[in-house]
Amino acid sequence: MSTKPSETAVLRPSLKRQSTQAQARSKESDDKRPRKQKSVVDVHRKRIPSVQLAELRAKKNRHNEQIVRLCEAQEALVRLDYVIRRLGREAKEQEAAATTLLQSAISLIEIDVLRSFEKQRIGNLLDSVGQQQHKVVQELREEFVGFNEKIAGIGKMLVAVKKYNEMLDMQFASAENEGDLSVVEEMKLLSADVRLYLDILDSLQKFHL
Repeated sequence: MSTKPSETAVLRPSLKRQSTQAQARSKESDDKRPRKQKSVVDVHRKRIPSVQLAELRAKKNRHNEQIVRLCEAQEALVRLDYVIRRLGREAKEQEAAATTLLQSAISLIEIDVLRSFEKQRIGNLLDSVGQQQHKVVQELREEFVGFNEKIAGIGKMLVAVKKYNEMLDMQFASAENEGDLSVVEEMKLLSADVRLYLDILDSLQKFHL
């Protein structure tokens, strides 16, 4: 029982030292590795001439510039696509507005044409009515003139009838005073009566009775 604690007491410091030594070695190995890599890179850099380095840098810059230009071109294409879509929407709206305006203009033209036709029809109707009125007035004037002529004819006929009656009265009176007439005289009187009768008949025919 007395020997075991002493052994453990002896072994513990050794274990600590071994662990610390192992950690130190791993740390040293880790520190040495990057240094070796850096040294190799530096060696390679020293081997590359300065002209080649400048060319590599120029190529790298050109590559970067091309990438930047491509990005700018892509952004411009995106903006252009947006503008084209917006213009397309505006064009459709303008087309719809133009179609509506054209339909309104066509409707106004149709209304104006119908109004012109209606105005022309009313003008023709008024002209026709005026012509008919003028014709009716002219016919009435002609009828009035004809009526006056007929009245004048009737007056002449009445005068002729009055004269005929006066002649008959005179003949009857002379016949009563003279007595019997000869056949020749009676024929003459009868012929005169016939002519007077024909004149009266002609006047009546002209009067359209």
